[in-house]
Amino acid sequence: MNDEHAARLADLEARVHALESAATGEPPAPDAGAILDLSPTAVSNASAALGHPTRLEIVRTLLRGPAGAAELQTAVGLTSPGQLYHHLRALSGARIVEQESRNHYRMSGNTPCEYLSTAGG
Repeated sequence: MNDEHAARLADLEARVHALESAATGEPPAPDAGAILDLSPTAVSNASAALGHPTRLEIVRTLLRGPAGAAELQTAVGLTSPGQLYHHLRALSGARIVEQESRNHYRMSGNTPCEYLSTAGG
């Protein structure tokens, strides 16, 4: 290896080390100003959908990862699938939750939820 290659390798190793040292393993917090980019209708719909304790529990469960309907029903303590689907429809309508496959749900990739969390604090 010549001097030029050794210098380039050392530079790359230093860059990798700097990147690894800066990584926290957590996604960056949403910009508090990002809520200004959302339409008032989207914010209002998300606020209304999240205004029920059961829906908040569904969201908390799905923030841990996708889940099936039976798992969600058990996690939030609902006694019938109809109750669960009532809440899932409200969350889906506000684009907070989406159906991944038959009876399987996840958080929407395009959710105003993260921005709403910045609005209160």
